[in-house]
Amino acid sequence: KDGNLYCLSLEGKLLWKFRTLAPIPDDPVCEGDSVYFSSEEQNFYCAEAATGKLRWKFPTRGPIIFRRPILQGNMVVVGSTDNTVYALDKRTGGLLWKIALQGHPRNGVTDGKRFFILSRDHAIYCLSLEGKLLWTFKAENIWIWEPLIHQGVLYAGNGDGNLYAITVEGKLLWKFHANGPIVSVPAVDGDRLYFGCNDCNLYCIDLKGN
Repeated sequence: KDGNLYCLSLEGKLLWKFRTLAPIPDDPVCEGDSVYFSSEEQNFYCAEAATGKLRWKFPTRGPIIFRRPILQGNMVVVGSTDNTVYALDKRTGGLLWKIALQGHPRNGVTDGKRFFILSRDHAIYCLSLEGKLLWTFKAENIWIWEPLIHQGVLYAGNGDGNLYAITVEGKLLWKFHANGPIVSVPAVDGDRLYFGCNDCNLYCIDLKGN
């Protein structure tokens, strides 16, 4: 919240900190010798992981509140409160493509072939790696956490109390209703699916929604 990204050793020693002008609300992501992160000051950053030295920054038209940047190939993908998803070159920060949505993109994942972006307008947007809209799926409430992709199925919890199973082609397979908003990322172990709910319960169901 103080606008700094901190890098600590495993012994808790401060190695470096990177100063921005607004809170850093979401998780940074490291790949190789780079760390990628966003700030509510409307900028997306890439810094040198060893030193915290700025490599590049990219400005958007709104605060960036996106759960975790998505790394795919030569791209880093992030959403902004300006209702736009941006794909940037990981090395240079150059804009590769952008697409405007109907709501604020809050988080997302990739299966290596497409991006699944969860938005505050209650929609999941499926985008190609080139930034083309492939399909949308709408629920009754907001998507709180990023989904899980497992064997071609997207498992996503919603504020309407349902866990949705949706194929990567956008077809609804089933939904399981819990007693409150689903506030965790689902996890799979074998043929069982686990998720946490705002009703203070941990649920375990099978991959058919039973």
